[in-house]
Amino acid sequence: MDCGGADEFLLHEGAAHLHAVLGELGIGHTFRLVDGAGHVGPEAEDRTRQAIRFLGGALRSRA
Repeated sequence: MDCGGADEFLLHEGAAHLHAVLGELGIGHTFRLVDGAGHVGPEAEDRTRQAIRFLGGALRSRA
């Protein structure tokens, strides 16, 4: 999971909660909170590309 720490829609709060729940359940995952990043902005483009690459790799490995 990747979320901006200054998300204008406060999505970082839900992401942090999901991170905690997954941890309590022992479900492996990666969580990255990007300090100062919003929902959009200059760093969002690179983070979106990284997310698409991650999803593409996950889908390919399932095929």
